[in-house]
Amino acid sequence: MVWAEAQKASAVASARAEAIQREVAQPGAPPPAASLAWDSKRPVPREASDPVRMQTLKLLEARVARARAVLDAAIETRAREHAQAAIEEYFANRIDEVELKRRKEAAYEQASAEQKGALTLETMYSTYAAAAAARVAAEQSLAMALTAEDEAAKKVDEALRAIEENC
Repeated sequence: MVWAEAQKASAVASARAEAIQREVAQPGAPPPAASLAWDSKRPVPREASDPVRMQTLKLLEARVARARAVLDAAIETRAREHAQAAIEEYFANRIDEVELKRRKEAAYEQASAEQKGALTLETMYSTYAAAAAARVAAEQSLAMALTAEDEAAKKVDEALRAIEENC
């Protein structure tokens, strides 16, 4: 029974990894309707080096990149709409270049403020990036601790061998 469950879990993990690989390999494809990455029935593996976890996080990165591109384009379009009146005033010689630049910056700020999804994405992504950096630092600390532990164990082993040889 346990063997059958293990085989089934392995097959499910392989299928998820293949689906994620296909998604990452197609950066222009629309995002999946239900994200494979955060399926509540099949959580992301906890092992940092797990291939399914790595592919899931690559998919997340690809989705963030696509969302940023879409949001940037929307902000650009909206900023142009906001700045159109200033451009017309500039060509009619009613404002100078300095005022045009100021209004252009204001148009981008206004367009960015209107795009609440961009701010939410950047806030959440900053939290994710900080957590990923903390994980990497913890992995490095763990590696150093394991190395120190191995070196200490070797010294204990050497001391024990010396005692055992003299007994």
